[in-house]
Amino acid sequence: MRPFWPACVAFLLLVVVPANAVADQAGPPDPPGIMIDAPNQAQVGELIRLRATGDATAWSWIVVPPTPDFEAIADRAFLSARGPGQFTIVLAFATTDGVDQVIHVVTIGDTPHPPGSNITAAMVRTWLNEVPEAVRTAMIEDPVTGEKYTRQQAVGRTFADISTAAGKLGSIRATNVMRTTGLKAAFGPEAKQWEPFATAIDAALAAEEKRGVSPAEYGEVLAIIGRALR
Repeated sequence: MRPFWPACVAFLLLVVVPANAVADQAGPPDPPGIMIDAPNQAQVGELIRLRATGDATAWSWIVVPPTPDFEAIADRAFLSARGPGQFTIVLAFATTDGVDQVIHVVTIGDTPHPPGSNITAAMVRTWLNEVPEAVRTAMIEDPVTGEKYTRQQAVGRTFADISTAAGKLGSIRATNVMRTTGLKAAFGPEAKQWEPFATAIDAALAAEEKRGVSPAEYGEVLAIIGRALR
């Protein structure tokens, strides 16, 4: 993610400055127009979805303490902790009124999250709503069979086909290579419009992989996605 200007750094530094060192003599400030929509508590391995609400023109996310299990794109971020603890998420943003920041704290409990529950059909359909309907329902024709179906159905078929191959491949890494290649073709020329959906799917699948699911179990999760899209 590209930082949007040097002034953002000043906001991020506030995370490590004691609160009593920046006391506000004029009283508490007005609440910012942007908020972070996310849970305050989660379990180890659970995929936490964070969303910036409100209108902004640029965003910059950081998590304290730093972790490779945090990913952000535009106004969305994802976190899946490998152990219990507390994470502070800082969102610096720009609006027509200037720049500001909001902070959200998530406490991670030590109860393992059940395998597979990071992805359900309902979640897939929610992520799908991030893709414009005109893009999802665009009709395409199979160049071999001549069969016609929607772009969404093409994506669903790709997940379904790869799910059956996952167990045979015996490798999640090999399955992901096949998934990346297949989805590139399935998304078609409007692939950019599918990015929010793909980012959510990638984060959820990464959480499953870190939990240590087998290739066959990974294939079952891909099958859930495929069925939700058909």
